[in-house]
Amino acid sequence: MAGKTAHTPIRSCKSCRKKLSKNELQRWVLENNEPVLDEKQNMSARGVYVCGEDCYNNIKSQMPRMLTRRRV
Repeated sequence: MAGKTAHTPIRSCKSCRKKLSKNELQRWVLENNEPVLDEKQNMSARGVYVCGEDCYNNIKSQMPRMLTRRRV
């Protein structure tokens, strides 16, 4: 299988819904009920992806509600 390229994960910005590769987006997680940037994108927590500062500012007040797990 020569010429096969590696798979690039695609994620959506939680604010503007723009689809970009995972590496182009910032991943934010909650740590002690505060949003923290997951620079390596490997923290073991529920996260949201945003494409930049404007989109982060649009959703930062809603982030705790987005990232807390709901029990059914």
